[in-house]
Amino acid sequence: MNPLHQRRCGILLHISSLPSFDSCFDFIDLLKKSGQSYWQILPQNPVMDEGSPYKCYSAFAGDIRYIGKVKADFKYADFERDNRYWLTDYALFVALKRQFDNLPWYEWDKDIAFRDEKAVKHYKNIYRSEINDEKAKQFDFYTSWKAVMDYAEKNEIRIIGDMPLYVAHDSADVWSRPKYFFLDKEGYPTKVSGVPPDYFSTEGQLWGNPVYNWDTIKKDKYRWWIERIKRQNSLSHIIRIDHFRGLESYWEIDAGEMSAKKGKWVKAPGEELLKEIVKSDIPIIVEDLGIITPEVIALKNRFSLPGMKVLQFDRDIDEQNLVVYTGTHDNDTLLGFYKNLKDEDCKKAQNILSEMDV
Repeated sequence: MNPLHQRRCGILLHISSLPSFDSCFDFIDLLKKSGQSYWQILPQNPVMDEGSPYKCYSAFAGDIRYIGKVKADFKYADFERDNRYWLTDYALFVALKRQFDNLPWYEWDKDIAFRDEKAVKHYKNIYRSEINDEKAKQFDFYTSWKAVMDYAEKNEIRIIGDMPLYVAHDSADVWSRPKYFFLDKEGYPTKVSGVPPDYFSTEGQLWGNPVYNWDTIKKDKYRWWIERIKRQNSLSHIIRIDHFRGLESYWEIDAGEMSAKKGKWVKAPGEELLKEIVKSDIPIIVEDLGIITPEVIALKNRFSLPGMKVLQFDRDIDEQNLVVYTGTHDNDTLLGFYKNLKDEDCKKAQNILSEMDV
């Protein structure tokens, strides 16, 4: 049975907020004792210097800081086989990062930056040892986290993983498969991501990630996305897709613009992609907050995907098939929100919480 078809509650807490990686087991014990059923985390990918889990060097690799003492019983040969789509490219990317003083890939020597066949073969040969070491670290990350997932399952806790829609420009994903993105001959994006002005920002949000070349991805039968979903499914029981509306239409901005004001909506092949994704029968939550069009709602409902609501924004929630959050990173804490309520609103909030058995 799909776990999302049952009414349950949980806590969102990223691994980095715990005292150590091995504290994951203690946190699962706490969740069980307090009657929780879900533990939602942020992306576990290797973060860049600014530390955001939404800007990472890979959409597939794990952050090797999250390696614990307890390991699951799993064979390396199986791991290497199951992850060959991305593993060697990522390991080589890490080795080359060191070689080129951590410069972004598009500032490396041109032959390897643009993956000349001879250059790739040459660097794979000279960095064979480093590549194998990095692959072993990814295996250690996976087996460490698999032990956590196994413990969570044993205690009837399901882990919700988070998957950003876009990937970073300076990532192994863009370097290894540049044809899937709109880049110029120097490797720089020609079109970037963001969202238009709204009630949070008069300038909109200029994220700057290269947008997908969906035509090329489609020609390859969406394999990159399917492999990404498969990888995420090995790291969580449920997947939350961030910025889901970008799978129906996305805000495309010309590279070089200083804000997100000047952009346009471009259709995305969300229905075709989701048809492929749902074949795997993976429970999925979609982030559909903000200004959402009827087309986005129709896409979500076509595949019976639960969306999201936030109590601080929507206090009259009577829908089914959704996940309700007390707040987001864009608003006050629940305590601060509650303290600032007017008397009439305070009574409404109390009623909502009592109905939810909170």
